[in-house]
Amino acid sequence: MENKVASAFKIVAVLIFIVGVLWAIVGLANQDPFWYYVFFTALFLGLLNYGIGEGLQLLTDIKMELINKNKVKSDTPSESLVDRFAKGGKL
Repeated sequence: MENKVASAFKIVAVLIFIVGVLWAIVGLANQDPFWYYVFFTALFLGLLNYGIGEGLQLLTDIKMELINKNKVKSDTPSESLVDRFAKGGKL
């Protein structure tokens, strides 16, 4: 299940990064070193927002896994999120 808040953070992160790169390209054409700071600030803020989005998505996945584990008690063993991660699979 996709968390909408996490998706919003990821979209904002990509937009910040794209706008920052475009501003930096325009500024570098003018050979102004200020635009290096704009680029690195946009990179940092974009990565920070993307990381927050991924963290929220991970917490949502863990919460849903715990809810499903407590809700459904069956005889067939189901592979949990931790088991999939231990085998090298994606979360």
